[in-house]
Amino acid sequence: MTIRTRNRLNISLFVIANFFLLAEIILLVFSIFTGRFSFPEVTIDNNSTFILTRYFPYAVLASLYIQIIYVSVTSIILYRSFEKTQASDIVYFYLFLIACLADSFRLFIPLLGIAETYSNLLIFCGNATVFAKILMPLSLLCTVILNTVEQRQDIEKNIFILILISIFFAGFIPLNTAVTCPNFAVDYSYKATLKVTTIILLCASVIALYFDNKSHMHRQRTTIGFGLISAGMYILYESTNLLKLVIAFGALIAGNILYLKELHNQYMWND
Repeated sequence: MTIRTRNRLNISLFVIANFFLLAEIILLVFSIFTGRFSFPEVTIDNNSTFILTRYFPYAVLASLYIQIIYVSVTSIILYRSFEKTQASDIVYFYLFLIACLADSFRLFIPLLGIAETYSNLLIFCGNATVFAKILMPLSLLCTVILNTVEQRQDIEKNIFILILISIFFAGFIPLNTAVTCPNFAVDYSYKATLKVTTIILLCASVIALYFDNKSHMHRQRTTIGFGLISAGMYILYESTNLLKLVIAFGALIAGNILYLKELHNQYMWND
């Protein structure tokens, strides 16, 4: 993938993220003023009454908008930081951002009031969430393990395979459209399996990055930052209370600063 193509992809992602953000802000304001806004009925397994740990649907709503803002801000940071470098492997991080954007489709469920409607739009939102849950850890893992010069010529093929795998399993995993999860996602099968697999892949990514930095005698700031981004986005998906929301938000900010700044310095040094 050429630098020009990668930059165009970056700008496109920035534009799409901002379009989604603007559209969903307008939709939220419209639904509130028309009195149509309401949170879906969800199955809550948290009996806490403490203000920071009890279920708080507004925290879920805020987490979804934060997710879109994160994609928008990070995409423009990537463009400014890597516009003129040969960082072709950073495209896998773009896939991670695309997965974050796809996961934000959960926001349409409360904004459009489509919970338990069994509509095609509800099914699409459910499939988009599962697609994102699969693509997120895979793209982060590939960001780490496919960053060699030899792998750069296979980027387009690898991207196609990652997206194809995510689409296949998103269509294969059954949805339970009668149930809405506390994070506004459509309930789906194999949640425990997918959760364990995600944790394993994220941990493997952090470990692989640690050893890669060690072998190249790089500082471990990217490892710490990458770990914070992975943990932050994982917690943000589960942000059903204020405590999780604050932790996820802080982890994403700190992770971006550490990971992207240090990665930029590494590429500037290599180039």
